[in-house]
Amino acid sequence: MVQRFQKSLDAFIERFQDRWETQASFRATWSTLGSALALLFLCSCALLGTNVLSGFFNGPSSPTQAQVIINGNANNGSTFPLATDQAGATDIPLTSGTPVATVTFSPTATPTVTPPVPATPTPQPTGSASTTPTPSGTPAAGQPFTVTMIITPMVVGQTATITNIQTANQPQPNQQMQITLQFGNDPNCTASPTPNPVQLDANGNDAGPATIQVPACTQNNATVSAVFTIGSQQYINPNVGTATKG
Repeated sequence: MVQRFQKSLDAFIERFQDRWETQASFRATWSTLGSALALLFLCSCALLGTNVLSGFFNGPSSPTQAQVIINGNANNGSTFPLATDQAGATDIPLTSGTPVATVTFSPTATPTVTPPVPATPTPQPTGSASTTPTPSGTPAAGQPFTVTMIITPMVVGQTATITNIQTANQPQPNQQMQITLQFGNDPNCTASPTPNPVQLDANGNDAGPATIQVPACTQNNATVSAVFTIGSQQYINPNVGTATKG
């Protein structure tokens, strides 16, 4: 019996498919019928949803009653009393306690940082009365003479001052003395003061001042040597001071 039903169903499906593919009127009829069935199904669902929502949103008639919904239908004849909310207490007794002390904050002023003031270099005398320059030729009057002078600290790129130039042992009165300073071992790193030459007085001295610019080629802590020229004679002092870069 099951096989017979299955064969009948298969034959029906085969005939339906054949007519659907070959007959346009058959397709139109079944399309219209399917659309009508779908529309009827949608309307039924909408009516059922409307009844459910209508019963759900229709609340009880009193705040002390509740509504029961069974199968989407409001059972308006069954009400249940609800407990009335009691107002909460507004005053809560507080237990006695010790108040917390108030701490007053006093900000500490930020100290002002004062930049350090660079110290003013103290002039340092260079040369010595006991130092005799080494002559490169025959000294005037057949005797070597000593040259002393005071030079302020020599700093690279700054101006130094030469004062109290004196000749001793064999003074050179009324002579013009050319001065050339060499800074370090570089023979080309030299400078001469202004004025140059220096005019010596009747005692062979010159109070100055003369100024000299320390050249940029000077290395830090360079030994400064001096060449003193009077006429055609030169006298060398290998150490008249030290130049620094500050």
